[in-house]
Amino acid sequence: MVVAAAAPLVLLASALPRPLVLPTVCLIAVAGAALASLLAWSGAAVRSTQRVTAWDVAGALAYVGFAAGMLSDPQHLIQFFDDNTTASLTK
Repeated sequence: MVVAAAAPLVLLASALPRPLVLPTVCLIAVAGAALASLLAWSGAAVRSTQRVTAWDVAGALAYVGFAAGMLSDPQHLIQFFDDNTTASLTK
């Protein structure tokens, strides 16, 4: 289970520059939390059970997303978008 959870992170780390990994994890996790909560809400999932529900998954994804967002450095994103905007404007 740990390998299955770590595999997407290793794939992201190998595909993206290192400073952009945490912001990307943040965006993916928050979007996943929104999708899971939408599915739980539309499916009328029971909130008080002894099993893991879609509400629990949405909460865990939101927690991971917010933690990744807090740990990431916004300066790297500003520099990344500034470089890309400048490059696209000069073409």
